[in-house]
Amino acid sequence: GQTSTFSFTSTTAAVGGNPNAIYNNFTVATVATVTLANNIYISGNFTNNNILDATVATLIFTGTSNSIIDGTASSFAIAQITNSKTGSGTTNLNKNISGVVDLTIESGTFSTGIFTITQDLGALTIGEAGILKIGGTNSVPTFNTYTINALGTVDYAGGIQTINTSITYGSIAISATGSKTLAGAITALGNFSLSTGTFEGGSFTHNIAGNFTISGGTFTNTGTTINLNGTGTQNISATAALNNLTINKASGVASLSSSITVSNILTL
Repeated sequence: GQTSTFSFTSTTAAVGGNPNAIYNNFTVATVATVTLANNIYISGNFTNNNILDATVATLIFTGTSNSIIDGTASSFAIAQITNSKTGSGTTNLNKNISGVVDLTIESGTFSTGIFTITQDLGALTIGEAGILKIGGTNSVPTFNTYTINALGTVDYAGGIQTINTSITYGSIAISATGSKTLAGAITALGNFSLSTGTFEGGSFTHNIAGNFTISGGTFTNTGTTINLNGTGTQNISATAALNNLTINKASGVASLSSSITVSNILTL
């Protein structure tokens, strides 16, 4: 039901599911051991107070409302999670989770908050309508493989954070106060946006294939080069000065959406 809570109390419960059966709230009670025999769909909250076995099936968060992953279980292993929220629907972690083999964000927002995700030889996939929102002091969780659509977004929305530059991003956003630092160059197949907080670009050349937007916050640009290298139209808008700007496009145009300042070298 739309407001119901299913609480599983059996010590050996096996739960099936189908796309037409959507749980609102799904709870594993303190004495229960629940094995997912098939994928299950949850539009509300998932609460694990003991043991969940999701090695052969997936928790799929769906719908337009927000969901919370929480519980009192001492070991909080969830092997497979898919976020298929629509609109502004967000799935929020309220617990560190481990043993993740597959985290797929097809659509909607999956928000870690201050909590962490630990993989088990896992894969992170972000679809074209998916957003991974990272809070606290966290960076992108470590996975063995990453598949991020050019339109999929990683949003650094915490405090002092280190941007993971070992992966290829779709779009990357910085949307919260605190300094965002890095140890290498960013490669983004999509857009870059800074709206709040401080982006310390460092002495690196950041390759951006989509739009480049600074609408707020602070850009510490010493030694930093922004290289626009996409094949389509790329819009540039910046309230802060750029140090070096390179337009290096095999096709398409770079178009100004606002006046910009380049304080050092402009390369066309």
